[in-house]
Amino acid sequence: MASLIVKNGATSIQFYDRDETRKTISLGKKFSSMTGQELKGVIEKLVYFRDNPSLVVDKRTLVWIETAPDIIREKLAAVGLIKEPQKQTCQELWNTYLDEIQAEIKQTTFGLYETAKRRFFSFFDKDR
Repeated sequence: MASLIVKNGATSIQFYDRDETRKTISLGKKFSSMTGQELKGVIEKLVYFRDNPSLVVDKRTLVWIETAPDIIREKLAAVGLIKEPQKQTCQELWNTYLDEIQAEIKQTTFGLYETAKRRFFSFFDKDR
């Protein structure tokens, strides 16, 4: 069970971990109490599914997590409720994609992808 705490306009959620230590996720004043209430429900479900590994997290909870702001996903990962979100730069994403498809496509098609990559990076920073 998780507790929603709103104090001086700042929202936080507390819950107990497996080892009975209290964990806190602070949302500050950035998020509404409605978001806090939704997150409290998500945390309760994640704790339940974590404690019952034979069960699978429901789709609604997964979609909520996937559409949540990065800061919330990072906070959930920091307390061990989800895996750390992967972060890749645009350059890494392009390279991974091109490496995966290179064996499956013809060399001329690969050249077109390289041209698209070059044009993409004429507008976007490689390190974003």
